[in-house]
Amino acid sequence: NISIPYIGISDGQHQFLQTIGTILLFENKNVLFLLDEPETHFNPQWRSQFVYNLHKETIDRYQEIILTTHSPYVVSDCEQYNVFVFKREGENVKFDNIDVQTYGTSFDNLLKRTFNVKHTISQKAYNEIQELMKSNDSEYIQERLDNMGPSFEKLPLLKRLKDLEPKS
Repeated sequence: NISIPYIGISDGQHQFLQTIGTILLFENKNVLFLLDEPETHFNPQWRSQFVYNLHKETIDRYQEIILTTHSPYVVSDCEQYNVFVFKREGENVKFDNIDVQTYGTSFDNLLKRTFNVKHTISQKAYNEIQELMKSNDSEYIQERLDNMGPSFEKLPLLKRLKDLEPKS
């Protein structure tokens, strides 16, 4: 056995213990938990399991949890009727149910509908693809493509590269 002092655990481990521990501590009925982005320090694997773990620990309790998040991992584990999108319009904040079933929905779909994210890769890589679309240098385009990982955003550039091939 290895003993790790509480101060020696990561921020994510601390946050997990604090969140789940608090929920387990209060067994009373009619408790409302308000959690503000409780998964912010979790690694992607922990984020993907967070709602599952919350559900597992609270399944037979008469308690409610309201949480805020920017994580598509959390949203894709929640039913549509439980998901609200908040938008600031000047001094006002408006909210409404999301207009798509969220449970099991892909991240790219959720990111577009909830956070107005138009593409699923980083801005720098996306901008480079857009610039390469203007190029007529097929060798340079191919060289840059070889240095990029797979993404749907590359598909138009692959088509552009094919269009630049000499016609036989």
